[in-house]
Amino acid sequence: MKEFSITDFGGKSGGTFDNTNAFAMAIAEIARNEGGTLKVPSGLWSVGAISLGSDMTLELEEGAELSFLTEPAPLC
Repeated sequence: MKEFSITDFGGKSGGTFDNTNAFAMAIAEIARNEGGTLKVPSGLWSVGAISLGSDMTLELEEGAELSFLTEPAPLC
């Protein structure tokens, strides 16, 4: 399976950046490729709700933590 990094879609760690759009774009690209793994590097990643599709894997590298937002920015 092909691997994708959230940073390739504009994702930024640190806990202050809303990564909801980055995750949405990455998941859409994985769907276009009929599956793959979305890798999240070490760091604190703020994000709204995410939903993976068939043949998709979310891999949190050591030290990676997702912080889910209660009110994410609207998707573009």
